[in-house]
Amino acid sequence: MENLKKWFNFNNTISGTTFILRWVIALVVQFVGGFSLGYGLALDNVGFSALGLIIASAGIWLQFSSLIKRCRAIFPNPKEYYVFYIVYVLTSIIYGFVKGADIVLSSFVGLVMLVLFGITIFKDSANTEANHLG
Repeated sequence: MENLKKWFNFNNTISGTTFILRWVIALVVQFVGGFSLGYGLALDNVGFSALGLIIASAGIWLQFSSLIKRCRAIFPNPKEYYVFYIVYVLTSIIYGFVKGADIVLSSFVGLVMLVLFGITIFKDSANTEANHLG
């Protein structure tokens, strides 16, 4: 249970490889939850809808916790990692809104998201401790 708690809390740091693994797991969990939610809504089944909402929420929580843990590993100062975290989240929300509206704007925002994701994965940890606890 303690190991599972480490996956979902917002403390400690993770490496870039662990970040990718957690990001993929979060996407799979979100897909399963979204599918269950949609299936429940299509069948007018409250049980499937509630289960899908719970599963998707767990995936979203895992994704946000992974991002903040990686931001903590990259930037040692809380001001820096919170700014990076908020910029990343806002950029992804903006991308969701402009994705189908304008090709130039969506391409630019998508490129910014790709650069931010690359920084999150490949930037060396500024944390002096070699082991990540998250």
